[in-house]
Amino acid sequence: MPHIEGMAFSTATIRSGGMAVATLRGTNLHSADVRCEAMSTGFIVDVLPHHTVQAKGEQLVLAMRLFRRMGTPRALCLVRVSVGDSSTVGSITVRV
Repeated sequence: MPHIEGMAFSTATIRSGGMAVATLRGTNLHSADVRCEAMSTGFIVDVLPHHTVQAKGEQLVLAMRLFRRMGTPRALCLVRVSVGDSSTVGSITVRV
């Protein structure tokens, strides 16, 4: 059973439509059942289909595009990532 201990983005700020890389740490992290969603209103998360599992399932690296909807100001976006029944939330600022 997967267990996520934490998540970190490779950068603190990206442009809307830009690529963000997130690294998850934990145990039994396999990319079969990865789900991502924006927890902040006005943002869309589009996860790329290929993920990298490292260190025998102790790290999962995934790439995603984050979009700011029209009329949404530059703001901090909370992103929830789930693997199986385990989930975590990370934050990244999405600008124009």
